Amino acid sequence: MVLESTMVCIDDSDFMRNEDFSPNRLYFQRYAVAELCRSKARSHPENDVGLLTLASGEVLATLTNDIGHIMIKLYKVQPNGEIKLIHGLKLAHFALKHREGKHHKMRIVLFVGSPIENEEEELVAIAKKLRKEKVNVDVVAFGEEATNFNKLETFVNYVNGKEGNSSHLLMLPTGLSATDVLMSSPIMIGEDTMQPHRYEFDDPEEDPDLAMALLISMQEFRQREEEEEGKVFTSNENVPEENQLISLPNATNVAEQPEWDLQKLSTEKEINAFSSNGNDFATYSIETLEEIELLKALLESVPSSDPNTVAVIQVLDEMIRVLKEKQRTDEEGKNNKENDDDDENKL
Repeated sequence: MVLESTMVCIDDSDFMRNEDFSPNRLYFQRYAVAELCRSKARSHPENDVGLLTLASGEVLATLTNDIGHIMIKLYKVQPNGEIKLIHGLKLAHFALKHREGKHHKMRIVLFVGSPIENEEEELVAIAKKLRKEKVNVDVVAFGEEATNFNKLETFVNYVNGKEGNSSHLLMLPTGLSATDVLMSSPIMIGEDTMQPHRYEFDDPEEDPDLAMALLISMQEFRQREEEEEGKVFTSNENVPEENQLISLPNATNVAEQPEWDLQKLSTEKEINAFSSNGNDFATYSIETLEEIELLKALLESVPSSDPNTVAVIQVLDEMIRVLKEKQRTDEEGKNNKENDDDDENKL
């Protein structure tokens, strides 16, 4: 199995706000980067991963095998400015040269979702230097295909040279899961041609707290679908028990709630049973960002819970996206009502 040090370069430019990838390019990229980092760390216990940004040019995490630290830094990235591709590649190469494991192979994984302004000659020059230094480069591109494809293809070809095949170019299409496409690509399979381990969550008893978080995500998804169809349920009355929505108790009444044995709440059936015993566990919905932060703090307080896993990050991101969309809709409705009142006053 290959020992490898990997610097992951992520695109944090303003183009990451575009919503052609769901929910936007930044979140789409975040899921792929998180899965990549976890897979690299799991492929060998001595592998290490680092993280840097291409627009701000900041090294968020030096080479480490602490994936929890990587996830925390990744979660805080926000769009700002334009990418500086050449500078980012040089910075990643510099970090790899100072790796602790000198016998490790060097690899850069480049995520690009913005138009590349550099000339092809500049990319060829840095590609030749990286090939000379025996640095492999994988490029994951999403969006701006018409502008970037030829440049990136030329760049990867020069990094590989005439006989090399250790560097790859992957174009991620819209409408598909970033992690699904990435996991089946040569970037994740690696040089040893072994399919990497993929994170699965099949048994809720292994992590009951994560099971609870996933159920909350299911609730948000169901509510959004019902709102789109004009069939919003205001309560669980007349709803079959197996379809009732599950959520957390009201944050303002946390002190009044009885202590929960979260280890026992490992399945949806058990949580429903817990709710039916007089606990206010099925009437709450997330209304503010502060309540989402409270949820994260609660997860951190449980010894068996890891709020920095990919699944939990995806749940929190989706909750934030749904909340912001609801706030935007409410604001538009309020503005429209004020405009109607002004029109009536003029009449």
